[in-house]
Amino acid sequence: MLTIAILGVGSRGATTYGDYLNTLKDKVKITAICDIDKNKLNYYQKKYHIDAKNCFDCSDDFFNAKKLADVLIIATLDQQHYEHAIKALELGYHLLLEKPISPSIEECVAIEKKAKEKNRYVVVCHVLRYTPFYRKIKDIIESKQLGQIIHIQSCENVGFWHQAHSFVRGNWQNSKQTAPMILAKCCHDMDLLNWLLNLSPLAVSSFGSLTYFTKSNAPKGSAKRCYDCQIRHQCPYDAVQYYVESNQKNQNIGWPYDVVVLEPTYEKLKKAIQEGPYGKCVFDCDNDVVDHQIVNIQYDHEVTASHTMCAFSKDCFRTMKIYGTRGDLEANTLTNQIVVHDFLTHQTTSIDASKLSDDLSGHMGGDHVMLNEFIALLNHQHTHLDSSIEKSVASHLICMAAESSRLQNGKVIFLDEYKKSILKSID
Repeated sequence: MLTIAILGVGSRGATTYGDYLNTLKDKVKITAICDIDKNKLNYYQKKYHIDAKNCFDCSDDFFNAKKLADVLIIATLDQQHYEHAIKALELGYHLLLEKPISPSIEECVAIEKKAKEKNRYVVVCHVLRYTPFYRKIKDIIESKQLGQIIHIQSCENVGFWHQAHSFVRGNWQNSKQTAPMILAKCCHDMDLLNWLLNLSPLAVSSFGSLTYFTKSNAPKGSAKRCYDCQIRHQCPYDAVQYYVESNQKNQNIGWPYDVVVLEPTYEKLKKAIQEGPYGKCVFDCDNDVVDHQIVNIQYDHEVTASHTMCAFSKDCFRTMKIYGTRGDLEANTLTNQIVVHDFLTHQTTSIDASKLSDDLSGHMGGDHVMLNEFIALLNHQHTHLDSSIEKSVASHLICMAAESSRLQNGKVIFLDEYKKSILKSID
């Protein structure tokens, strides 16, 4: 039986991965966990029935205990990934590594080199390529139904509430402490573009900024915390309404509320919003990541792609338009619709992607598919697992080049030169 250790039992490490793996008792066993939050540690020790000696509140103690499982899931903060991944690879763990690999492209490449040296699998959680939705799009492209692909236009509508939760008040608010927005949120999208096109990206340019969530945009009469604000009812980012008043029935309503407090209830959420970071005014946080950005990519064979990330949408969803020589394709994850137009026959084909799988939980079903295929890989069974460390580093390279371009007013970054400079710096 495959054994699993989890480093970081938060929203991804436990709620997404651990809870699902805990249902696969005939295939895997969770044998160790580590988290600095002792309440979470105690909660998941009982939930996963783990021996107390294999529960750690310090990563140093965890690694000093040597190898405790076949696989380590690393779901700690972005800037901790490098240290934890290198130590784990040295001990002989296979890794399931939450994205981004690291906020530093030099560290991403160093992890890739260490994985090859130790002959260990490092699977990065680029889960969207495992969804029935995007796999169907991949099948359509490979069938040549669209002819030769000329351009892809993708868009991530972050959602006004998601931006406030994760990128203004939350863990990914400050690029100096975590990662740039384009890496933290959109390395999924760059991975999708690389995977769908299966071409080498050559050059990148980008524009974007933090325009709205700044102190200068604080409305007159606002306060530092939503509970103290006299005009909060006029604000769509009111934390009291979003986190507390929405849970007056005292239900355990899951993400994102369980990020604010473990096992959220009305009283727990009220206290957390009164005292914690999620109750701060969105115009008075320590955030510096952009709230909108565009990325342009030149691929081999003169194929181009563009990606837009914007905070200001009602819902959190992705759209994609693929332009081919024989047809085009429109896709929308909010409606689960994929629409193909054939230029020759003038026929329109609509596909309801919600009917492609019985399990659309967790990134449209991608989380569970990735875990199942990772288990199959380690058991030497047939698998379509495809988010290798090498391919994931390639998507991160685009993101970091885009951020470099953005900071240089849209300067074109040539990826071969960019990667050579990185390899030179770590050799």
